Amino acid sequence: MTPLILVSQSKKEINQFIEKKIKKNDAILIRIKRQKSEYSIDEIREVNREAHIYHQKLRIYYFEDFHLSSLPAQNAFLKLLEEPPVNVQFILSVSNTYYLLPTITSRAKLIKIDKKTINDVQNHLTEKIEKIVNQKTKKIPFSYFNINRKEDAITFLESLIFFFKKRLVNDKNSSIIIKEIIKIGHFIEKNNINIQLAIDHIVIFIYKCYNDIKQ
Repeated sequence: MTPLILVSQSKKEINQFIEKKIKKNDAILIRIKRQKSEYSIDEIREVNREAHIYHQKLRIYYFEDFHLSSLPAQNAFLKLLEEPPVNVQFILSVSNTYYLLPTITSRAKLIKIDKKTINDVQNHLTEKIEKIVNQKTKKIPFSYFNINRKEDAITFLESLIFFFKKRLVNDKNSSIIIKEIIKIGHFIEKNNINIQLAIDHIVIFIYKCYNDIKQ
């Protein structure tokens, strides 16, 4: 069956989606949780061995927070997708997709189940980001970006990536900024750091990129 990638910040909405799918298909749910800070290649290999043992009922393997997985683990999972077991479906939940290999996302169906989509947030922030990019503010507008929850921070970073991806062709700063955003996103996801300081760092970084051009 086609693998699913559920994109959401809400574990409650993810669980509701999975519960409905289990009832609809009378399936067996197998929850896979990482043993450490990220999924390892050994954990994926163990799932591979187990999933290839045939079972009459549909089995759904659910990987929670799969964006927290090592590249070797993702490559191992890719091989599993290329030769899927019989009567098995994989469901991955992620808070975002930019940590996943493109080859994984291309082999799965993306389902955004958040009530507030990335595009909604991006539209709200565009005007504020453009004030920095277009040098229409002499001071860094920190008050615009008062964010202290991890979920809100990740959504904000996704919005920034969306914004700067559209500028890649004509804006030489965009690729540099995207790399910095991804780096900070990893820190926020995998470490217990001050969220607001991380967001402030990104805003300062963006401001300095365009302030240097002005000079």
